[in-house]
Amino acid sequence: ERAEYGRLLAKVPRNISERNPNFVGREEKLRELHDHLARREMAAVCAVHGIGGVGKSSLTREYAYCFRSEYLGGQFEIDIAGVRKLEALQRSITTLVRAYLDPEIPVQISEEAQFERARAVLAQQAAGPVLLIVDNLDEDAGSLLAMHTRQKWLPNLEHVHTVVTTRLG
Repeated sequence: ERAEYGRLLAKVPRNISERNPNFVGREEKLRELHDHLARREMAAVCAVHGIGGVGKSSLTREYAYCFRSEYLGGQFEIDIAGVRKLEALQRSITTLVRAYLDPEIPVQISEEAQFERARAVLAQQAAGPVLLIVDNLDEDAGSLLAMHTRQKWLPNLEHVHTVVTTRLG
C-alpha cells in the first residue's frame, strides 16, 4: 500500500525546487498556510511575506512537500522577480502548463488565447487540485498585477491554490 502511494505521488507533475533538507520547525506556520488555502470559499490565494532570507520560499516548498498528496493535479513554482509585463507572467504559466501537463495549445493562436487555454487546463486537472507557488513578487510585479483583475493572471481559484512569496508588506 505504501509503495502504491509512493508510485502515485511520483506521477504528480511538479517543477518545485527541492526542499531544504535543513528545514525544521515552523509546523504552526505550515498548518496556518494549509488552513488559509483550504478555505476555498474565502480565497485560495495566500501571501507569505517577510524580509529577505527569512525562508519564505523554503516554507512554501516545505508546504508543497508536506501536503503533496492534496495536490495530485500538480505542484508548480514560477519566479516572477523582475516581471514587468502581464504578458510575461501569462507566458510563464502557459510554458509551465505545456511542459508538465501536455495540453493541446496551438502556438498559432494569440498569446492571450494560449494563456486562457492553459488556465482551463489547470482548472480541469482530473487528478486533483493544483498548487502554484508564485515566488518573489516584487514591487514592480505587485504594481502590475494590482492593475489587473485576478482572471488576467491567476488560474481558477477553486481548483488551483496559489501561494505568493513577497518581501512587500
